[in-house]
Amino acid sequence: MRFSFRMLLMFAAATVSLGLFAAPITGKDYSIVIPDNATPTERTAALELGLYLVRVTGERVPVVAESLHTASQKGIFVGKCAYTQKSGKVDFDKLEHDGIHLVSQDGNLMLAGNRRGVLYAVYEFLERYADCRWYASDCIVIPEKKGLAVPEVDYCYVPRLKYRENNYFRRRSIPSLVVASRLNPGSLPAEWGGGYRYEGFVHTFLTLVPPEVYGADHPEYFSEIDGKRVTKGRTQLCLTNPDVLQIVIKEVKARLRRTPDAIVSVSQMDWHKEHCRCKNCSELAEKEGSHSGPLLYFVNEVARAVKKDFPNALIDTLAYTYTRKPPKTIKAESNVIIRLCSIECCFAHPLENDPYNASFARDLKEWSKYCSQLFVWDYTINFHYTETPFPNFRVLAPNIRFFTENSVVGLFEQSNGFCPGGEFDQLRAYLVSRCLWDPSYDVEKGIVEFTDAYYGAAAPHIRAYIKLMHDYVTKNTERHLRIYDRPSKHYDKKIMDAAMEHLTLAEASVIDDPVLHARVEETLLPVFYVRIAGYMDDDAKRNELLDRFEKITDAIPGIRLGESPATTVARFLKEQRLGKGAKHSYNYY
Repeated sequence: MRFSFRMLLMFAAATVSLGLFAAPITGKDYSIVIPDNATPTERTAALELGLYLVRVTGERVPVVAESLHTASQKGIFVGKCAYTQKSGKVDFDKLEHDGIHLVSQDGNLMLAGNRRGVLYAVYEFLERYADCRWYASDCIVIPEKKGLAVPEVDYCYVPRLKYRENNYFRRRSIPSLVVASRLNPGSLPAEWGGGYRYEGFVHTFLTLVPPEVYGADHPEYFSEIDGKRVTKGRTQLCLTNPDVLQIVIKEVKARLRRTPDAIVSVSQMDWHKEHCRCKNCSELAEKEGSHSGPLLYFVNEVARAVKKDFPNALIDTLAYTYTRKPPKTIKAESNVIIRLCSIECCFAHPLENDPYNASFARDLKEWSKYCSQLFVWDYTINFHYTETPFPNFRVLAPNIRFFTENSVVGLFEQSNGFCPGGEFDQLRAYLVSRCLWDPSYDVEKGIVEFTDAYYGAAAPHIRAYIKLMHDYVTKNTERHLRIYDRPSKHYDKKIMDAAMEHLTLAEASVIDDPVLHARVEETLLPVFYVRIAGYMDDDAKRNELLDRFEKITDAIPGIRLGESPATTVARFLKEQRLGKGAKHSYNYY
């Protein structure tokens, strides 16, 4: 093939535009530049960039204040530097708290963002151009790229979801991993950008108006059920009582004085039939067609009273079980967050178009008309039997897209936050985080990338197992996967035999690698669990599985088998070794 001189010039221009001829990032030629009055988050972002550049390129690139940066060096400008602001290329107001803008100019690079965005911009650069990946707490991939150069780039992104959280135990306690995952929970320290802080996360009625303080003298503050006021145990507040309203307003203001930037939750307790049936509450619920009527009436009153002293404060409440359906006429105040919960739904099939989920989909669309601050509390695991297969990977992205297409701006994907372990906890945490940041994320591609990195040679067998379980559950449109289902509802010996075949091959493929083998062994736990609790094997095989289950779980300190503290591994093993005819104190199956 012959090249003309013009073609060669065109090729040279194209490669320069792609950054292929840019000088590599070295400590001699570049500095990491932060504003003279850099925030703690900007300093953290710059230090993180410097640490990763050492590991990627072998080069120590100094971090300097902008006033000390000399024109003889190029700069990677982190945060709200004067250079970035003068460039005219970045609109910091548009970026809000979490948006990012990566843009190059004259061989310099600007990694721009505000409160958390500056950190996200650094991780975006490392991910896009250095191929770094934060797959799991024990699997962070940092390739060597000795010639890493500043690319020609102009990339701006503001996430549609302002609040993004999943609470997987192994991920949530490591700030750098949380931020690399683009999450923003309230547990983040200030130097890592902080997050959405709550004063009382949910189920706060009885902390705002404690029955032990008010119950004896004022039973009228609490639920009337069957003509009697309930002041002990499972009760809620009387939401049409004016004294209750004043007590709650006073307490909410006190909480905001303690934590001015917090969201204050004013929300029902976590039980489902104890709402107040007094005459006033019942009439308002009937008028509005839902018990969300009295709730939203009450919360709106709190929000209006609080707004006078705390104009930027947000009041959060739940649309949950008996309050899930929106009211007919009452709309949420602008400073009220409605957090809609999907607890009754099927998670094998998309929320948007599965007939089983039709009422939830309808409620979501209606709430989007009644609330400008719509959040969702969604669920991603089996909470009673966390070591049970829960094939929901195929709905993760479609469900999150459905939320964002219907005005949802905050999403909490509740997961295994109570202990390490649980079926595919590391993989699911990774996929959920990516979808929260970018609802268009390709989950199937993510599964391939994660399993290749995390399981090595076992990855094809792990993916075959994932496909098997998803095909088995999701292709049956009458099979509904819910968050408290017993394993026996979905899985029999035939499907567990097929699952075991794939995972046995996976284990054999990494038998000589202790790290990969341990990861595959943990993946075996759900299959072992279902086989053991379902008495699917003869005594000899079952005892072998019990021994292996014990050995594998011994290597995961703190693991348990369900949300309840009663579901310890020791208890499970003891009761299962008693045999099928024994009386089990916890209904594992």
